[in-house]
Amino acid sequence: MNNYFVMTLDNRALKDKKIQLEDRRFLKEEPFVSYLNFDKGEKLPDFIQGKCENQTFFCISQAMKDIFDAYVSFQKEIPVFFTDSQFRNQNVYWIIDLIEKDCLIQDFYADRFHLTFRYSPEDGQYLWKTKNIRTVYVIVSLELAENLLRRQMYGLCFSPVLNRT
Repeated sequence: MNNYFVMTLDNRALKDKKIQLEDRRFLKEEPFVSYLNFDKGEKLPDFIQGKCENQTFFCISQAMKDIFDAYVSFQKEIPVFFTDSQFRNQNVYWIIDLIEKDCLIQDFYADRFHLTFRYSPEDGQYLWKTKNIRTVYVIVSLELAENLLRRQMYGLCFSPVLNRT
């Protein structure tokens, strides 16, 4: 079985950025501008996961989208422009939607959770989101995770998906 990882946001990367992740516009089907306070050269994470009205959404930077485009076609991709309130800087991000797969189960051990394969995904699956578990996660293949790390994507954490034994 191929190796897969849960890709999550490292919350330390959003410290002091004050992105309004509860903004309903993240759920709409049209581009918008979101104003923040950040200086030119200050980094935003390349991957942002948020929740609004009990719906999980994912935003990726243009640099990450360029990598993902080589691996997968998105169900939805809508631009959002993170703009400094002083107009010193602007970053283009993309709200994406991925295909859902129902091949994982969520197990709890002590105070940690583990995602485990119920059955193997088809070969050639590089990127999808989970279905029918408590929280929606993005799952990436080992090949894609290595590519993201080589390109020094900022603000990511990877946790392995376990194989059933």
